[in-house]
Amino acid sequence: MGVGKNLGRRRVMRWCRSGCLLILAPLFLATCDFGARPDEIPAVKPTFAYKLTPSHVDLGPVDPSELARFELLLENKGTQAIWVERVASTCSCVVGLTSRVEVAPGQSEIVAVDFEGSRLRGKFKKGVFLFLSAELEGLRKTQVTVGGEVGKLVDLQPSRIQLGRVLERTTRSEIIVRTKTLSTIEKVSISGPMKSLVNVSSSSPVPNDGQWEHRLTIVIERNGAAGQTVEVDCLVEVTVAGRTRTLKIEVSADLVGDYQISPAKFYATRIRKGQIVNAVFSLSWETTDAVTIRRVVLGTQDLEFKITRSSKKRVRVEVKIPISGIRNRGLMTFVMGDDGRVTIPIVVVKKRPFNFRSSNPFSK
Repeated sequence: MGVGKNLGRRRVMRWCRSGCLLILAPLFLATCDFGARPDEIPAVKPTFAYKLTPSHVDLGPVDPSELARFELLLENKGTQAIWVERVASTCSCVVGLTSRVEVAPGQSEIVAVDFEGSRLRGKFKKGVFLFLSAELEGLRKTQVTVGGEVGKLVDLQPSRIQLGRVLERTTRSEIIVRTKTLSTIEKVSISGPMKSLVNVSSSSPVPNDGQWEHRLTIVIERNGAAGQTVEVDCLVEVTVAGRTRTLKIEVSADLVGDYQISPAKFYATRIRKGQIVNAVFSLSWETTDAVTIRRVVLGTQDLEFKITRSSKKRVRVEVKIPISGIRNRGLMTFVMGDDGRVTIPIVVVKKRPFNFRSSNPFSK
């Protein structure tokens, strides 16, 4: 009995499904319209597609005083017009567009970009950005890499002056500053511990072989600083093509002393009151000029002296030193004919310096 009831139920379910399909099928076919009208076709969305070539531009040598122009090809591969709104770069080296560039669908246009190399030095590789827009699209940014090498806007020769041993009282050196366009030297400053001994003067620019030249004259005056080393930096501010550059010139010199004397310190032994000691000194110099000794002064007292031997760069002087006028020590000054001076200390001792070797009781 159970099996028969199940079979009956299955037959009823099949008849119901068939009946439902037969009833719903006409209704479904009535709602479908397979022949739509042309004005009811959905619109195609405009596309924003483009191609920018080349992706890398090599400018090669770039003159820093002029604009370097390069061109980019922008192809519109979409269905709506594209505008180039503006151009920018990572170094602020690009001159902006004078007006928007429009590219119609399916067309291509040349975009000219002016590159200013005066802001850069040496080899460079920068990014240039084009900002594009369309009627139904927002702003888009595309990048192009630009490379090259910027020449020197200002050429300095030499940039370092090493004079070595300086014998003369006044030493002059010249530095040439070359620029590609007309330039002006705004300011020259000197920094360093011995800057008071150095003076710098500049001349007006002169055209030479397609360039402009300034001549800087560096003068070193010893002014009593003999035997010292001069190390200073000269900072030159040059304005070229509307931009100011600061140039650094390193200057060094060893100021050789006018005169050298031996001994550099004299010891006198006090034996009795009123004693006068005959001291012998050797005075030498490195200049080629003739040297004369005008006076020998101890404090405020002029001493008696005579030259016993003389050569081209050396003299031997015998000086009579009154020990009675010196308590413990004093200063003796040789005054030269060119107002050069050499001062040495005079030390008075009660007895001769102790000789360890001769007075050692343990020595044999």
